Amino acid sequence: METLLTIITILQRAGGKRLLLRLFSRFVILLGLVITAAIMVSAALIGFLIHIHLALLDGAVPSSLALLIVSCAALLIIAGLVAMIISQLKGLRHLPKHSPLMDSLDAFADGLMATK
Repeated sequence: METLLTIITILQRAGGKRLLLRLFSRFVILLGLVITAAIMVSAALIGFLIHIHLALLDGAVPSSLALLIVSCAALLIIAGLVAMIISQLKGLRHLPKHSPLMDSLDAFADGLMATK
């Protein structure tokens, strides 16, 4: 929450700084595209699991066994996604705390927030 307030403060003080506003709008667009892609992928996975269930029922597999197979497949997919998320979160810990880019961004933000 504090980070969001800092971003809003920077944007308010920037006023006519088009570069920062363009960067923020691109970030919002990227976030929207990621959310849309996640929704589309989850819909495709649901359709895939339904198709597998119907194919198993058409193949004379008892309904309880078909449900068990589809449930196991869903759990494997969820476990794989959770493993990927945990891997990415562990990778965030190893980001350098001080880099030339972060130092430049800090100096830029300090300059914007300085009172005249």
